[in-house]
Amino acid sequence: MQMRNKPYYFRAVVILITASILLPLLSGSCFLFTNTTAEAVVRVYADSVVGQGIIVDKSGYVVASSHSVRGSRSIYIELKSGERCEGKILCLNQDKDIAVIKMQGNFPVLKNLVIGDSDFVQQNDEVSVARYLAGSKNLMTSKGTITALPKSDGVNYLQTNAALDVEAAGGALLNKTGELIGVMSWNYGQPGREGYALASNEVASIIAQAQEAEADPLAIVSIEVPSVTDTSAILSWKTNRTATGQVEYGLQAGIYAFKTNEDTTLLAIHGSVVENLQPGVTYYFRAKSIDACGNEVISQDNSFTTSVTAAANKLTIVNINVFNITSSAASVRWITNKPASSAVYYSTDKAGKQQVKTDSNLVKEHEVRLDGLNELTRYFISVRSDAKSESAQAEASTITTPSTAPVCCKVFCRIPDFDFHDPEGGNITNGNISGKETIIVFVTTSCSTCMQQALFLNDFYKNNPGNDVNMLLVASNEKMSEVIKWAKKYGITVPVYLDVNGDLVNTCKLRTIPSWLILDSGSIIKYYKSGGFGSKPEMEGALKQNL
Repeated sequence: MQMRNKPYYFRAVVILITASILLPLLSGSCFLFTNTTAEAVVRVYADSVVGQGIIVDKSGYVVASSHSVRGSRSIYIELKSGERCEGKILCLNQDKDIAVIKMQGNFPVLKNLVIGDSDFVQQNDEVSVARYLAGSKNLMTSKGTITALPKSDGVNYLQTNAALDVEAAGGALLNKTGELIGVMSWNYGQPGREGYALASNEVASIIAQAQEAEADPLAIVSIEVPSVTDTSAILSWKTNRTATGQVEYGLQAGIYAFKTNEDTTLLAIHGSVVENLQPGVTYYFRAKSIDACGNEVISQDNSFTTSVTAAANKLTIVNINVFNITSSAASVRWITNKPASSAVYYSTDKAGKQQVKTDSNLVKEHEVRLDGLNELTRYFISVRSDAKSESAQAEASTITTPSTAPVCCKVFCRIPDFDFHDPEGGNITNGNISGKETIIVFVTTSCSTCMQQALFLNDFYKNNPGNDVNMLLVASNEKMSEVIKWAKKYGITVPVYLDVNGDLVNTCKLRTIPSWLILDSGSIIKYYKSGGFGSKPEMEGALKQNL
């Protein structure tokens, strides 16, 4: 059928019908994504396995699923152009199913996905998943929402109802602004459970570990034998970074028939007690440690000789570690050369009254957990062990417990210090809002959506005159005269302030304006909304739920 002979209205009808068929397909759950995403989500070839990964840094860092690259002899990253670049695994975290790969050699200018802050993600947020389908060269995407924010063994995940296939692992979970907020997880062969992603802050932490491992490879910096008896020995070593610890030992150098149990706690000071030895015999050993990225280091061969007879060795304490320090607790470990009891003394004043936590069991490897500590408090810690008629005591260290809520711009964090100016020449700081819940809305005077959000807050402010809540409209990097003019034009009566240099916006890396923050009476962030609300009822519902 030739269109040129048909009337114009007929052509218009055909165009409308065609559009009615194609638009639902193009706007449905499967479509090509943006150019940046198309270049940043890449194919990963690990021997005969073809997976996918995400370029997260222009210097060549790629994250992928660990199960798709584990044990591979060769790894190649295939870019959108078809060019393949060799990759090297820097970090392999099997528990979280994430690998960090570094592209090697010369490669073209890369495009990367920006890593977003997953702590700001909330249920019902709109998201997209970008990934490759099996056998397809085209990057595809599916849209959905966040349906849950599950946590497993202390690890944060995001769950989405976006339509996915079982090979989506390693794909990118994106928010509305195109930021990476999660990496799709392996479904362990269970179709229907593809919608889980490791939260981006977990991913960022693993990337940081990989970069640390690359810049400062794991090494054993010292090794010694602080105590030897006729039937036992304490073997001690230090690593330049925290890692696991294990000792292999035997009667010949390089031939190790025995090994101690692996201590999987990540520490920088390590020790093992080797027992059931023969008197007057030389033993050879080597220490082994593995860091959080799976990188292993093994010491050179070392040796010690047990004494011929049972010597009356003095009770000795070695290898004191204070670790897992939180706002209210800390763990203390040490080793003794004889079975002995455990006691940890701690106080906030070195010369003052001490508290004590004890364990009467006679052991050589000691661990005591201190609970009920106060946040932001310095503690002096020492340890003591008693064995029959003798005792040993040693100072451990001085620690300062962190705040319950760290200072940062995430939910459950204490908001960083700020100093906003008001139109009368005064200012408002963190101290001025203490004791009240606070709503902060970040705006710019040139943004129509910001004006809408300002009016939403203004109506809430006028309709709740008795509400004991601080309400702040905050503009950044603008002239005060323009802010005053803007507020007057739109009849804004809610207090308006100016973040003169945009200090808080820059500190919090707020990439979307307007943005809403709700703080509790202790200035802890308990709610974040990026981009504003679509209607006053939506805003009122969110405020009612979070105030």
